[in-house]
Amino acid sequence: MFIKDNKVNVVGLILAGAADLKREIPFNEWIDYRLPPLVLKIVDVCYGEENGFNQAIELSRDVVSGLKFIKEKKILSGFFNEISIDSGKFVYGTEDTMKLFETGCIETLIIWDNLPHYRITCKLPESDAKDIIYCRDQEEEKKKLIDNDSGIEREIIDKTLLAEWILENYKENGMNLEIVTDKSAEGNQFCLGFGGLGGVLRYKNDENMMEQVEYISENEDDFI
Repeated sequence: MFIKDNKVNVVGLILAGAADLKREIPFNEWIDYRLPPLVLKIVDVCYGEENGFNQAIELSRDVVSGLKFIKEKKILSGFFNEISIDSGKFVYGTEDTMKLFETGCIETLIIWDNLPHYRITCKLPESDAKDIIYCRDQEEEKKKLIDNDSGIEREIIDKTLLAEWILENYKENGMNLEIVTDKSAEGNQFCLGFGGLGGVLRYKNDENMMEQVEYISENEDDFI
């Protein structure tokens, strides 16, 4: 379960049980030598099966939360480092990030677990051309539904939480997805200063790339 293709596939182990076996396991010769160093906590539980499993999770919440916190800080530190050295291998903000989402150039997408934005598919009445807009509240939605050229309000075809849409589609573009909170200093900065959505790119971004993305988006039918 914990070793696949001769590689350890977990970052930590928690041993739980009512008897003393759990304390003997790390020192038993039939346990692969790579696993004992990963034991994070050993807990006593009063139940077996699912109830015991749930109790073990509750008793180990501090350890699990700590691991997630450390991972989150590491992910965001890497993102901020790309910005600080002006590597060009970063993107942030809803509009710019989603423009690059489907290009395959985002290596790691970072999203706030409480991202408030919606993804709305809409169109002008009596038109088959569809537009995608992103908004975080009804006031912004109302403004963005108005077509700039005609002044006509577009009809909503579909409205989905952006976070849910990303979870369903990110794998198709070969990127890694990291979900962060605003509980750490880095997480709070990411959410307040960078909109809660951004990413690290596979290669350097520049104005030409963004212009090409915008051109393809505006002339999508020509590329089908």
